[in-house]
Amino acid sequence: MPGRNPRRPGQGGDRACDILIAIAGRQHADQLTTAMVESGWNATLHHASPIRPALVETLTGHHQLHPLTGLIFRAGNKLLPLPLAYRLAHHMYAQFDRNVARALPKIAPRAVIAYENGALDTLKAAKRLGLPTILDAASVHHSMQAEGGLNDIGTAFRNRVNARKDAEIALADHILCCSTLAANSYIAAGVPEDRVHAVPLGFEPGSFGPGLDQMPHEGPLRLAFVGRFTGVKGADLLATALETLVEQGIPYDCRVAAARTDGMPDLVARLGARATLLGKVPHDELATLYRWADLLVMPSRFDSFGLVVPEALACGLPVLASDHVGASDFIVPGENGAIIPFNDADALTQALAKYAADPAGIRAMRPAALASAQGAEWAHYRTRVARIVTNMLGWSAPS
Repeated sequence: MPGRNPRRPGQGGDRACDILIAIAGRQHADQLTTAMVESGWNATLHHASPIRPALVETLTGHHQLHPLTGLIFRAGNKLLPLPLAYRLAHHMYAQFDRNVARALPKIAPRAVIAYENGALDTLKAAKRLGLPTILDAASVHHSMQAEGGLNDIGTAFRNRVNARKDAEIALADHILCCSTLAANSYIAAGVPEDRVHAVPLGFEPGSFGPGLDQMPHEGPLRLAFVGRFTGVKGADLLATALETLVEQGIPYDCRVAAARTDGMPDLVARLGARATLLGKVPHDELATLYRWADLLVMPSRFDSFGLVVPEALACGLPVLASDHVGASDFIVPGENGAIIPFNDADALTQALAKYAADPAGIRAMRPAALASAQGAEWAHYRTRVARIVTNMLGWSAPS
């Protein structure tokens, strides 16, 4: 229970589990588990997707993979259209949740952290055992998702998913969010402020930074878009803005990194007529795109964080983001990018036209962009989240 200090790892001749962390996907759960292990807690991660290679050594003996769940999840993403893939994912989250809940009495942790939309049965089981509970919310509250137009799985099924999320929120002692935007969305939905905590995520510095291929250049404004061909990511807003730039005779060069299957064919065609479609770019190759571009465009209708923002900044790339992007916390308008209202194609068009008229102005922001990424690495996230989780639980830090 909050305030009750658990046994230290190894104390009493055993390896009692201090914190169980459960997630059907991956998100950032491996980073959170690593944070707790590095802080001296005996944390155990139950997961269905592989952990990051850089964390394997630290997490040896601290994680249990549920391979069948992960295999079905990845196969669905690869073989099914998005609406069906999403439905399958939600069903797999629920099955994973039930499996963890059944195992909870045997694991006997001192606290439980579970991830939204795959946490209901686990949190119920934790409550029956009298354990403190934390819900790690990877996204914004579903009311903000609805405001952003999310309806990827049909209204009836979406309502069932949202009801499940509401039940999870009610069972959680605390809610851990990955940005101020996300935290505020929960508070606006009526969750008491003292239960909501924001810890910005991070990026891997070894993969992103300035490079020799980032040479000064002239010519039209270079734009980059990284994400899915969906309304949530604002791909349709970008298409509209680019169409207007063409009509006005404003030159630019835009490259889009997204799998062609990640959206509707008409939207792919609209962007394909106004931009270079690169297809799916491996994550570790995105730095090349960031170093080529003058501006990352992220007009999302909602994005609880937006990992591409600190990655781009770390490469010295200014960012134009909507005010519904959580990682816009890193953006100082006029210094390392700009922030525009969400769901506003006119505002996006005007901003792009402004920078296209003066590409040198946005290129001059590169040093500030690079500097603003300092402190946004995963290592900083781990330090912050370990401290906050320990405080949430009312535990003394391991000595």
